[in-house]
Amino acid sequence: MMYLMVVVGGAGYFLGPIVGAAVGVVLPEWLRDVPGVANWYLPMFGAAVVVLMVWLPDGLLSIPDRIRAKRAAREASAVRTATAQKIGAAT
Repeated sequence: MMYLMVVVGGAGYFLGPIVGAAVGVVLPEWLRDVPGVANWYLPMFGAAVVVLMVWLPDGLLSIPDRIRAKRAAREASAVRTATAQKIGAAT
């Protein structure tokens, strides 16, 4: 469970294990209190962890880095498109 907390938070980040521990403790307890889910909270917690690892393999703290990378890629694409249009208009 401790290794899971490190991976969920983000092993390459200073606060990753702390965030992972918060999620690893709070999420199962929260799922246990949801009406109609009391018997299914462990499988649902496991599914949530699997989904998290598929979409965020570097942990929860990688979200800002992923957003910055997408923004940079979008800006670079816009610059390439503008440059290509200028070159096309010049010829």
